[in-house]
Amino acid sequence: MWQASWRAFLIDCQLLSRIFELGAYRDINFASSVEAVCQRWYQFADSSPSIWANIVLNTQWTHGLQSFHRKMSQCLARSGAAPLLVDFDLCGIDAVADASALLAAMTPHVSRCYSLAISVPQPEWIGLIGQHFGGALAARMESIALSFKPMSPWTEAYVQSTILQGSMPLLHALALEGLPLTIVNASLPGLRVLKYKQFEETYSYPQNAAAVTPMGDLWHLLRQAPNIEELRVEHSSFSIPEEDIIGSVETKVALNRLKSLTIGHVDAGFAHLLMDAMEAPSLDKLVIRWDPRHCQNTWWIPDHRVTCLSTLVLDGIRILDGSPMVSLTQLLNKAKVLKSLSIKTPATIPTHRRPPPQLFAALSKPSLSGGWLCPELTEFTISQCNSVTGNELLRLVRARERSRDVPGIQFLGIKECAAFDMSTMGELKRRVPSVVYISPPSPLAIAPSPIQGNQ
Repeated sequence: MWQASWRAFLIDCQLLSRIFELGAYRDINFASSVEAVCQRWYQFADSSPSIWANIVLNTQWTHGLQSFHRKMSQCLARSGAAPLLVDFDLCGIDAVADASALLAAMTPHVSRCYSLAISVPQPEWIGLIGQHFGGALAARMESIALSFKPMSPWTEAYVQSTILQGSMPLLHALALEGLPLTIVNASLPGLRVLKYKQFEETYSYPQNAAAVTPMGDLWHLLRQAPNIEELRVEHSSFSIPEEDIIGSVETKVALNRLKSLTIGHVDAGFAHLLMDAMEAPSLDKLVIRWDPRHCQNTWWIPDHRVTCLSTLVLDGIRILDGSPMVSLTQLLNKAKVLKSLSIKTPATIPTHRRPPPQLFAALSKPSLSGGWLCPELTEFTISQCNSVTGNELLRLVRARERSRDVPGIQFLGIKECAAFDMSTMGELKRRVPSVVYISPPSPLAIAPSPIQGNQ
């Protein structure tokens, strides 16, 4: 009997420990709050180093920098030898000396850090990371996120320091934002996820040439990480040497394990070059996000990239316009094994008072040659398409349900489509196993002026 009770006690302790670990994630006040609950929880927290191992400075901390130093010292001492998660948002710090002092206090402990995230408000501050941490980052590091988030337009050049170097076999996730890729010169055999972006408001900072990334730097980084499974390149501008402008890419980057590729708000020419420079035989998911102000067509997606895709997400394509419609249907005609298609039209397009776009008709019937568009399609999501109606989608669902040549739609997503007729929802749900509907946001109510009220 006592053995069963002891096992139950151990299981309860393990569950409580896990709950505490999850609660302490990115909440530096959690451990102290737990201690105040009761004596038992105080003792449990005191003997659980892992709940003290999250060192986080963000906007939630409102007690000043000196108080955070004391809190950090307490957490570092009570965490023992537990692996550390460090997340510093330095954008709330005004003086570079204060930022340097904070990093210096963490320096003796960075060798046991497994997750590191640092945001800086000035480009030259990124050099502080290399100055204080140096090669100690390579020991246990599994995840790194470094970002420069300008608080105002800036003119200073980057500090060209290499922060990540040598070999980092355990690093599986790397995110860089607003920084030159030259800060990485390391062998990354274990890297699985790479995310790179410059500035979401790229057009607010056109005066700084440092905001343009040489395409060769990206290719160099990809060659250091041949086992990447997910790659995201967004809100970026690239440059390319003049001698490489003419002609095709001769030396391609082999990414044999790449399964998911996201390209968003990148110039069409560079996006095409980037995709064409990859050898990615396992690519299964492609996400494209356009800036509707600068790129409206799909012509730059290489044909060989869609032939093996099972998931395609198109965000910002003007499917109601003639030229993009032709380009899109030609692209989808090559997607013979595509199972999931998601289309989001630009939110800037006003409601079109005309018949629904031809895309839905093309998906609803075979061509003159007898072939279907996307013959393996089972999941379809349409977002912010103001002209699509419930009857149009219902015809698509019925046509694929009745045909023996294509499978029926198993998932249908309808998100913020202003003209969608809710009267068709009942039959859609009867014919489609899973339907997700999100209504358009309600327009802001404007109170009448006193003059209008009197009238």
